[in-house]
Amino acid sequence: MEKIYYSDDDIQVTSEQVLVQGQAYQIGNISKVKVSVKRVDLGIFLTVILLMFGAFSCAYLNEPTHHIFGLNSIGDIALTLVSLLFSIVMIVLVLGRFLASLLKRLYSVAVKISGPFGEIEIFRSSDIRRISRIVRAIRAAIGRR
Repeated sequence: MEKIYYSDDDIQVTSEQVLVQGQAYQIGNISKVKVSVKRVDLGIFLTVILLMFGAFSCAYLNEPTHHIFGLNSIGDIALTLVSLLFSIVMIVLVLGRFLASLLKRLYSVAVKISGPFGEIEIFRSSDIRRISRIVRAIRAAIGRR
């Protein structure tokens, strides 16, 4: 009787096979399973866009516009304060996004199996717990044969 070790929408691990999105790998042909980690750099693009927007905003808002709007000295102070506040918000957004991209674990994790077919990647995700459960299930199935 075929035992199910793991099952979700994308992958099923049984005592006989690993079924990944319609592709079947026989447990008898799998000699080794491992986890492969690859860093994914998704935050750089957004950081560069925010940095460019922030630089443009700072330059635009710090232009001497009081002669265009006819602002008096109180208006100049208000415009300067609004400009400064907006500049600070943009700097915080840019630095916050950059730091978040550095601190956040940006990676994808893959399940790789080896056998007579060589080593192949059968599944990739950013959910390390899911990948760990899949690898444990495949190892359990290999150990039961």
